[in-house]
Amino acid sequence: MSNPPPPRVLIVTMKKWWLGVARLPMALREAGFEVAAWCPDESFIAKSGGLARHYPWQTEANWHWELLRIVADWDPRLVIPADETLAVYLRKLARGSGGLRREDRRMRCILRESLGHPRRSAALDGKIQLQALARSLGIRTPDDHVFRSPDAAVVHGHAFGWPLVLKDESAAGGRGVAICPNEAALRTAWAQWNADRPSRSLKARLREWIKDPRAALAGPRRSVQRFISGRPAFHAVVAWQGRRLGGITAVVEVANPPVTGPSCVVRIKNLPEISEASEKLVEATGMTGFAGFDFMVEDGTDQAYLLECNPRPTPVSHLQAPVAANLCRRLHTAMAGEEPVGEESFPEQLLVLFPQELLRDPASAYLPQARVDYPATDPALVAALKAHYPELSQAMAGQRACFPPDA
Repeated sequence: MSNPPPPRVLIVTMKKWWLGVARLPMALREAGFEVAAWCPDESFIAKSGGLARHYPWQTEANWHWELLRIVADWDPRLVIPADETLAVYLRKLARGSGGLRREDRRMRCILRESLGHPRRSAALDGKIQLQALARSLGIRTPDDHVFRSPDAAVVHGHAFGWPLVLKDESAAGGRGVAICPNEAALRTAWAQWNADRPSRSLKARLREWIKDPRAALAGPRRSVQRFISGRPAFHAVVAWQGRRLGGITAVVEVANPPVTGPSCVVRIKNLPEISEASEKLVEATGMTGFAGFDFMVEDGTDQAYLLECNPRPTPVSHLQAPVAANLCRRLHTAMAGEEPVGEESFPEQLLVLFPQELLRDPASAYLPQARVDYPATDPALVAALKAHYPELSQAMAGQRACFPPDA
């Protein structure tokens, strides 16, 4: 009896230089999937040797019709959004809005299986909705208030104390987050974000409309949170039909820029409070696929506060044993109707993300003392990274002992 063909997945993103998710195609292929991507030609995902097919992202093309065409051609079992904007857009389609016709039933079925419960998962689409859901589930969150004007936010700051964390609803990848020690800093950040809005491309403004049409008309909606002194942490999770299959918790040791920027060095660690909070959120939202929940672990108390959700694969989603449970393989097992084998195991260890830490500091002291997450099985991706970052080859030469001989 012949083996069934590998399940097909389609990764979709409009991002070009998204480093973390570029590792996912190879990890999915090694877990037993056949992988295609719809992304820009320049995207690092497009360069991965894990892809069986690449569909170029055409900026001028109609998203809706292009997606229908690609899904009809590739016939994936799952569609994996790799950026927040497309995650929101695809969930709208799954819920029956966004222009799907009655005859597009096949597309809606694929999206509902890919993204989870169409209504409950809407809470993943915005930071403000997620905070409200988390509080209803008894998950610890920082005090959070929403404003549409800097004057109202400043009044709140004077009443409740500085510093505060100002967040734009469209924040992603560390952008749109500012730690404000005083009124002047808050007004400066607010004004700068407003100044950036008119200069955005039509595509960027369309992304805002997709996320929240009413907010796009009313103007920017921003939240102000109590500042928590502590260590950022995130939990990369994979789920199937509202069941958490596995997750990896990482405490951020180094970020660039510090605190609010993307991670460069992390410590894989088992933090039960974070795992339990993520499990509650997965169940409440009926989630399927990959996501990352961001937390702040408070100094002195070690209490974890949920900050937000990234409804996409995050930088450690590709990790494989023995570092952590293999999230891609656990997803493959669940899709086959089987129970994931073995218990999750998270031996604590320091992990240097490649190439993020080398780009931040070629002479980083972390490289000799930690495991470097080098994509040895994806030389095509390594070549693309070196071509895009000319300084990377020299930095690797200076840290030769940290890489395989043929790197």
